[in-house]
Amino acid sequence: MIRLLGLGGAALVATLAFNSIPLLAATNGNAVSKEDREFVRMAAQTGSAETEAGELAQNSARSDAVRELGRRLSQEHAQANKELESLAARLNIELPRQPDPKHRGDLQALLKATGAEFDRLYVGQMIRDHEMAVKLFESQTKRARNPELRQYAEKHLPMLKGHLKMAKSVPMR
Repeated sequence: MIRLLGLGGAALVATLAFNSIPLLAATNGNAVSKEDREFVRMAAQTGSAETEAGELAQNSARSDAVRELGRRLSQEHAQANKELESLAARLNIELPRQPDPKHRGDLQALLKATGAEFDRLYVGQMIRDHEMAVKLFESQTKRARNPELRQYAEKHLPMLKGHLKMAKSVPMR
């Protein structure tokens, strides 16, 4: 091919190949900022913890309202987690395999709780965690450098706000 193109053509091919390197780097994750990677890590850890806690609530909650909150949060966070996994793979970002120590401690506390104590603890954790998640996702919608991560945050922010509202509305006895 180079022989047919001559030296000028070879230079053009080399220039095109060199200029496409940044595009390749952007698709394999090299162009993702440290802050965007931190967002992905935190979103993945929080999302997996919400899924696990929701599953516990479905089986351990005393109140129907808390069981329903757990079902909905577990289902919707599992879907969001799948989307994040796909996005992270495209951006070459390795996701954590388990929740962070704080969320693991929260899950351990839920495992030990029963009845009304479980319900109060679970709902309190969901309010606290969703207040934090809303702030994280709001920040990402404004500061993300990667457009796909900004879109992910914009798409899921209303879900998180809805979860927070739902958790705050659960009647506690």
